[in-house]
Amino acid sequence: TKGPTKIIKKEDGLTKPDEFISKLTNWRGKENIDNKYCSNKGGTFSRCDLNYNGYQISAIGLGKDFIESFGDKVKYMFYLSELSPKLMINNNSDNYIKLQYQRKLEVYGNGVSVKSISIAPLIFKASLIKNN
Repeated sequence: TKGPTKIIKKEDGLTKPDEFISKLTNWRGKENIDNKYCSNKGGTFSRCDLNYNGYQISAIGLGKDFIESFGDKVKYMFYLSELSPKLMINNNSDNYIKLQYQRKLEVYGNGVSVKSISIAPLIFKASLIKNN
């Protein structure tokens, strides 16, 4: 979700934080243009396949009947993320996988003020933990 594009300034010239909330209704936006982050030809209204900083991610909007959907009908998000690093597990493995959520924000500005804030896709770092 793209953050604020207009920063509110106080009378003393200092920048005041601007809180914003944006509901995702489709991957192509109100203007129906290619989403530069979606590798599936700019995404569809309901689906975006991302290749984000080496992570393979798919996100699909689902209706209450779990059928692919977009707009106000989206009730759930199906999310698939390729684990990084890749792990090999077999029938004899006596280990477990630890998933750690990677919180990342992308902040863009001109050196004087913030122009936008974007939340990176949900990214999980996988670790194989050996039982002792």
